[in-house]
Amino acid sequence: PPPVPNAEADEQSEAGDTAATPALPKVAVHDDEESILLETTKLDLKDDEEPEGMSEYLDPSQLMVVLALCLDVKNSNPEDGLTTIEMRPYVERVLKHHANWTIYSTALLQRAWLDFQSNYSRDRATLQIQALVDQHTTKVTFTQMSFDAIENSAPAQDRLRYLHSIVYPPYWELKKDLAVRYQSLRILVSAAELFQSLELWDDVVDCYTQMGKRKEARGVLEERLKKVAPTPRMYTAMGDLTELPECEAHYEKAWELSKGRYARAKVQLGRRAFNDNRLEDAEGHLAAALEVQPVACNEWFLLGTCRMRLSKWQAALTAFSRAISQQDPEGSGDAWGNVGAIHLRMKRPDLAAAALDEGLKMSRESWRMWENKLLAVLQMKPPKASDAIYAMEKLLDLSKQGRGRGLDAPILAAVASATLDNEELDPEEPIPPHARGEKGVEEDDVVYADRNLARKMGNLLTRVTSTTAAEPKTWEVSALFYNTLGNLTQARECHLKHCRALQAKGGWDRKAAALDELADAAMHCAEAHCVPLGVGPAGDTSDKTQVYTFAMWCRSAHKKVAMDGAVGSTPSGEPGRTKLAKALAMVDERHAELS
Repeated sequence: PPPVPNAEADEQSEAGDTAATPALPKVAVHDDEESILLETTKLDLKDDEEPEGMSEYLDPSQLMVVLALCLDVKNSNPEDGLTTIEMRPYVERVLKHHANWTIYSTALLQRAWLDFQSNYSRDRATLQIQALVDQHTTKVTFTQMSFDAIENSAPAQDRLRYLHSIVYPPYWELKKDLAVRYQSLRILVSAAELFQSLELWDDVVDCYTQMGKRKEARGVLEERLKKVAPTPRMYTAMGDLTELPECEAHYEKAWELSKGRYARAKVQLGRRAFNDNRLEDAEGHLAAALEVQPVACNEWFLLGTCRMRLSKWQAALTAFSRAISQQDPEGSGDAWGNVGAIHLRMKRPDLAAAALDEGLKMSRESWRMWENKLLAVLQMKPPKASDAIYAMEKLLDLSKQGRGRGLDAPILAAVASATLDNEELDPEEPIPPHARGEKGVEEDDVVYADRNLARKMGNLLTRVTSTTAAEPKTWEVSALFYNTLGNLTQARECHLKHCRALQAKGGWDRKAAALDELADAAMHCAEAHCVPLGVGPAGDTSDKTQVYTFAMWCRSAHKKVAMDGAVGSTPSGEPGRTKLAKALAMVDERHAELS
């Protein structure tokens, strides 16, 4: 008997029949009180109201037409949530009546299939299908719990009455459907038992393999290979259960037995070769499999990955494009990212940026995509500085979470350079120092004015230098940027911090190359301190204070490198020591002027 959730069996007479249909017994499949789902749509009606047409009795022929209309909705629309919603009212209307065993069972089965698409009602749907399977047996089960229910079930003539007017699967198909759904829910023991009763041995092997019972799965395969003619699927399953290199012989045998038509054998060969880093072999196997079965997005993605590693850029682009066309849009982020990387490698930054934008819609947390997006917009003609700044901000966010490679100082310099180019500023001809506010420093509204892009870059540099204070290159980039904008006070501070960061690295007093780098930074700092600050408030001494601070640092550094045994006292360190002495002389002269 079909299960009747939360409903008493009606004893209605079929139109045109003189005898009443046998009563359908009540089956205990109740709603869970804590469930957020209802059996039927709950309408906002008064207690004595009922939806129009729902109380009208329909005879069996009309109910069959309603089920046919339900199937028409399914066959005429794509498989998505909206189609499910459109089908459900037809099923609910049929379930209002218990006119016939077959009609009612068909409606219950259709509702179970619809419920299985939702994670919330999947368990309830599986239980419903189990009950429909049990009603074909004379065994007592947990959905058919008494012999009275078995004896009072509908007789054969009632079950067969509308057999040719309705779509209801035979017993073995219904049982297989239940087994497949158990397998998808990882209820593998029950699924294996059902497959075994149907003698679907390949599916039994799959269940055993997923359970980790490799020995039992291999035993089933060996037994079947002795008793029946081997199939490509059997040899492929045997290959899955065998380690390298023996497994490849089984896959090749499956491919040969299928006369080059069983794609899974070649796919497995390709995957084993890919995992063994035999990329040429993997590419050949996967390409052969995709010629037979081209609708396989995961295999196209793997083929594209092989070709990328082999530097076959155009062929890899084709493979990833096929993967994108077959994938769910929400799961194609990695494929779009690889397409962008290929375009970037092929010197096509515009196409790379467009592809990476698509990938980042699905994979916002992929630091590799943001890094490639940053490189792409910087390589454009002209560079898109605004997009570059935003990408750099995202990379800093991800780096803070422990993802990514951290700050790349040369890339930061390129972003700053692109910003100055977009603002039509030239570091060789910086803006004269701006007037200073009441606090003795240039105000942002004066420095940036209408330069919104420069303001964003300034905020980025502030964030970078606050988190990576020990990186000399970031201070050098900041000093150049602020100096170009005419923010001389900030530029001087960055120059001095650049010098101190180089000094903190160590070795500058023992290695000539490190001393030369520090001396160059000191010269740039001295040149910045020799340029007068803009007009400031009355009595302001900021200019004199900054010059004095740098002079003290420069004198201390020069004294240390000039000591006996230091690199400055050797011929290789002489150029650096001389340049440092020149910087000290320049800043001392400037300090004397201010005094």
